[in-house]
Amino acid sequence: MNLIGISLYIFWLLLVVLKFSTLPHNRSFSYQQAFFGTLIWYKNFRNLLLLCSLLVLVIFAPLKMIYLLFFITACLTFLMSMRNFWTRVGNAWMGISLSLVSLLISIGTGLFVFKT
Repeated sequence: MNLIGISLYIFWLLLVVLKFSTLPHNRSFSYQQAFFGTLIWYKNFRNLLLLCSLLVLVIFAPLKMIYLLFFITACLTFLMSMRNFWTRVGNAWMGISLSLVSLLISIGTGLFVFKT
């Protein structure tokens, strides 16, 4: 079950990365639409996939594995938001704040994963 949760989470992460690349790269770029879509949460496949994967991970995966997945997600989010900031896609303040938050999350989870 542990591998099922990890594979579902990685599949969700790949879907988010693909959504980042397919959204229009102009000032109307929305991070909310990239991560969660435009549909109601229970009608969107990506949101249900994320909920199922997190449920399976919380029940079956060790805590260190969950933090490692959050570390990888935060690093990818940091790279994608910095790319959007440098290429002037979307709101600049939103890109900076998302980069800062993902950097702080990656530092915190990285300390937990690699220190212990």
